[in-house]
Amino acid sequence: MRRALESRRFDVVVNALGRSESDVSFYATSGQYIARWARATQVQQVILHSSVGVGRSAAVYPAERLGAMRALFAAKGVAEQSLIDSGVPYTIIRNAVLRDLAPDARDGAELVPGDTAFGVVTRRGLARLTRECLRSTACENQVFHAIDKGYALPGAAR
Repeated sequence: MRRALESRRFDVVVNALGRSESDVSFYATSGQYIARWARATQVQQVILHSSVGVGRSAAVYPAERLGAMRALFAAKGVAEQSLIDSGVPYTIIRNAVLRDLAPDARDGAELVPGDTAFGVVTRRGLARLTRECLRSTACENQVFHAIDKGYALPGAAR
């Protein structure tokens, strides 16, 4: 992170890192390094993609899955808190269920402030919402949940 962020000036950093292996400490470690070096190199905004289930949003996460996800959410919580504590202007966008946009579907993704929304968002919708938050004062130092009300949750009737 240090070499990357010192290599040139960055106004905005988007942390959309993902990892399929079981070592969830990756999220905490990478988030801490990004926050530290974003501050040191005077990045103007970090946008962090995180997960519904982190922090107080655990209350809206399906209880039957929460135990299996606890370590992941704790690691992502460390990344979120490191960013918040860094003093770098931040935007945290959490998602719960990520899907591809159906060919005939319209993108209806929206950002819901706070910790109470749980739903599906498409990759295209999430990308658009991220782009809309770039250098946006309306998104500064905010935590959002990204959802698209046009998509039903898996297993839910529409």
